[in-house]
Amino acid sequence: MEFNSITTIFESRVSPLNFAEALWKVFHIFKVDLNGQLTELLNARDFTYENIMHHGCIDNLMLTLRDGVSRSDILTALDGS
Repeated sequence: MEFNSITTIFESRVSPLNFAEALWKVFHIFKVDLNGQLTELLNARDFTYENIMHHGCIDNLMLTLRDGVSRSDILTALDGS
């Protein structure tokens, strides 16, 4: 997915940090670099800071479900963001 802090703020009216924290509850998050290499991101707060301050508010991510997460868990996590 593309994580875009500006779009999250203006189109969804959601805090990028709140959205990132919701994602981290249900997914393992990996940053995709320009060469297609994956690096697991462990902290939503650090990621959001880097996204806004150093990456022009745009990062490409790959998400994989955490073990035991159900559809309702995803909906619950994202509903609160």
